Amino acid sequence: MKLTGIGASEGVAVGPAFVPATGTPEPERRRITQSEVESELQRFRDAVRAVAGRLSETGERLRASGSEEEACIFEFHVEMAEDPELASAVEERIGTLESPEAAVLAVGEEYAAELASKDQYMAARADDVRDVTGQISAELMGRGASAFKTLETPSVVLARSLAPSDTARIKEGMALGFVTAEGSRTSHVSIMARSMGIPAVVGVGAALEGALDAEDVALDGSEGYAIADPDEDTVAEFQKKSVALAEERAVLEEYRHVEAITSEGRRIEVAANLGSASEAEDALQRGAEGVGLFRTEFLFMERDDLPSEDEQYEAYSAVARTFGEKPVIVRTLDVGGDKDLPGVGQAHEENPFLGWRGIRMSLDTPRLFKPQLRAILRAAANGHLKVMFPMVADVRELEAAKAMLQECRRELESEGKTVGE
Repeated sequence: MKLTGIGASEGVAVGPAFVPATGTPEPERRRITQSEVESELQRFRDAVRAVAGRLSETGERLRASGSEEEACIFEFHVEMAEDPELASAVEERIGTLESPEAAVLAVGEEYAAELASKDQYMAARADDVRDVTGQISAELMGRGASAFKTLETPSVVLARSLAPSDTARIKEGMALGFVTAEGSRTSHVSIMARSMGIPAVVGVGAALEGALDAEDVALDGSEGYAIADPDEDTVAEFQKKSVALAEERAVLEEYRHVEAITSEGRRIEVAANLGSASEAEDALQRGAEGVGLFRTEFLFMERDDLPSEDEQYEAYSAVARTFGEKPVIVRTLDVGGDKDLPGVGQAHEENPFLGWRGIRMSLDTPRLFKPQLRAILRAAANGHLKVMFPMVADVRELEAAKAMLQECRRELESEGKTVGE
């Protein structure tokens, strides 16, 4: 049986199938008595603290290992767990004598249903809500995180969806690959799979149901398909693919740090294109001589508020320190009417890709632009940073952007803060 989806993380794998016991936990009780309200409110708050603490520890561990983008996912989950509106809605239900485990699941489902009714990006965040509220409910019932407790043999994991907390719990070497019914290349399971170097096929849809009883699975994360219960010929074919990929990587390894020079003797600089700070170390190890484009949109997209100057400074500094004296070109925020930004009003445009976006949006929104420029200037003291302004239409926009950059430099110097050149 062939399952066709999206190749989210390259590579091939063949192994036994593992179907985790995921899903929404069923509350052990639904009602409490009036005399239990205060103690149950406290139990809910304790559970939130415990879950937020675990998520925070995971995020810190990922950041320490250089996985900046993955760490940001867990920081987002911490904010979600500690969200005052969520807490208020749950506590209101507890006040009406609903048990905290039932209340947190009900509120989580309400939030998730609202997000799922929107675009693909917001629908993916619905799974984040279910994951976090499910963890809080499990904590209240003393169940902890047990979905992958029985994964003791290296296997291909099949699931409707996988949350970041799921993948983070898998013991190293136990996941040969992921196959999920839901997801896209930008969903969290895809990001985590690429970070872990695990092949993944996502978005196979309802076809997954027919593969849940499979004993073995073969998947190709580069081509975007999986085979349930492959025959001997298919297994042999995938084994050949695996050998070929290993041989190709070994050959390419020899050229990792070789200078690129044409047959005419012209030297070509090979620089990386980074979509997040977590990709920097890998790019350097693969031979990048600098960063030709460091896209900063990742800091702004997966959140309900704008990133602070200090948060941006940390991300830019991490890349600057990684590359040292090698040049890193940081592109300021390049979004427009095609993507919503928290707290920034964006009018509808017939063609948002050519209208109010890039440098025009930044110049018109100093509270968005200046913290980013200040963060870049401060981070430049830790390496060799350069600035790129996106979607410049004429020299006046360039002059205005450079003037604001100098204004930020003067502000920082007057505050006694160190800035780069």
